Amino acid sequence: MKIAIAYYSRTGTTELVVNIMRKILKDLGTEVTIFRISPVREYSKPLHVNPRVLYDTLVKKGTNIILEPKEFKVEEYDMVIVASPIWFNTLPSPIQQFLKINANVISKFIVIAVSGLNVRCERIIRIAESLAKVKPSICINVIASMAKNEVKLSQFIYEMAKKILS
Repeated sequence: MKIAIAYYSRTGTTELVVNIMRKILKDLGTEVTIFRISPVREYSKPLHVNPRVLYDTLVKKGTNIILEPKEFKVEEYDMVIVASPIWFNTLPSPIQQFLKINANVISKFIVIAVSGLNVRCERIIRIAESLAKVKPSICINVIASMAKNEVKLSQFIYEMAKKILS
């Protein structure tokens, strides 16, 4: 199986989850390619009071993005994993833009929602579906505090990776 992981990480927690997921998926015999999504103009902290974050995420629902590496051809992958922090109980604007750009092209994808609190995955699935025009197969919530214990985080991600591949 060939999987693309497209992610945005402002604080590094989602990136940590992605790196562990990549290693585990590779160990399970899966070919994995990572694509980092970044806004053309990164957001300054504190994020929860940054007017541009609020506007881009809640009103505009997107922003100009850079994808690294640049060549992303969704048809080359059996599945796309979209890993994202959660801002204001929704996907951040760089992820929203990525899903809009790839609307009607992604056929099978899942969402990994990294957040400080439990996330209502049903809501995240609805949001992702409205942007990508296809429903994600699953939403996995990774609570950011899990990142403090890399062993437990790795065990959790291993179980999720087995579920993804089944």
